[in-house]
Amino acid sequence: MPGVVGAGGATGVRGIAGTPSGFGSGGGVVGDSHDGLGVVGTSATFIGVIGVQKGNSSIGIPTAVGGGQSLPPVGVFGDTNTAHYAVVGANSVGTGVYGCAFASADEFGGAPIAAVVGDTVSTSHPAILARNSTGAQLRLVPSGGARPASGVIGDLFEDSAGALWLCLGGASFRKLGGPTTSGQLHVLPSPVRVYDSRTTEGPLAAGAERAVSLANGLVGNTPTPAVRAGALAALFTLTIVNTGSQGFLAAFSNAVSWPGTSNINWFQTDSIVATSVTSAVDSTAEIKVHCGGTPTNFVVDVSGYYE
Repeated sequence: MPGVVGAGGATGVRGIAGTPSGFGSGGGVVGDSHDGLGVVGTSATFIGVIGVQKGNSSIGIPTAVGGGQSLPPVGVFGDTNTAHYAVVGANSVGTGVYGCAFASADEFGGAPIAAVVGDTVSTSHPAILARNSTGAQLRLVPSGGARPASGVIGDLFEDSAGALWLCLGGASFRKLGGPTTSGQLHVLPSPVRVYDSRTTEGPLAAGAERAVSLANGLVGNTPTPAVRAGALAALFTLTIVNTGSQGFLAAFSNAVSWPGTSNINWFQTDSIVATSVTSAVDSTAEIKVHCGGTPTNFVVDVSGYYE
């Protein structure tokens, strides 16, 4: 049963606190329940619960209950123009504030209604601020299927496969990322030499393959990280030196077999030729180099990676 029931033509229950003494005491109306609802506000036509933080409020209590800017019917209304928060949701183990929308259109101008709306005219303050010192600031929960056929400019949508889409309006979408994309190119401040067969294992023989780590190398004589573990692909320069009479090299992920391709070819002894290669890498940032024809030395300089 409810602890207090108020009924009347205007205000059913009104609570006034003379001093601001925090959440634990001194509240105008305080609801506390161990097995039910502490405070319930229900309105068929306007606002279920209004919270106004007194100060220099520019919004004021909505028109129907005292003046100021008119607002549509809302479940909870918080108003402040001070350094304090209008609405606070705190929960040490669950959800602090939960917003759920069931309508198909709202009263703010015809845009699709949202469970949570952030709106500001300030040029120095964000409409929505997400802050977390130890985890994600924002989490999108994937939908149950593919992206919608159309949307509104600015819509972000994560499909069931984990791909993130940005709507440019109507049926136009751009895929921002996902399990099957290479991600953004991270260009290194300077190229990192990660491998030089002349100072390590010597020439790569015809028909042979060699795994090459792109994780770390040298800038001059300084040890420098290059491709991070977990990257999907790398951008590097592949150079052949001290070649045999003719042949080719192919670079590819160390996680797969030689696909029958080539990245660089030579046709005379002691050639020096360089080419730019974009290749997938395995989970530890390794590629494999395959040699066809005659033996050659080779050098790998990393310029960036995709993650």
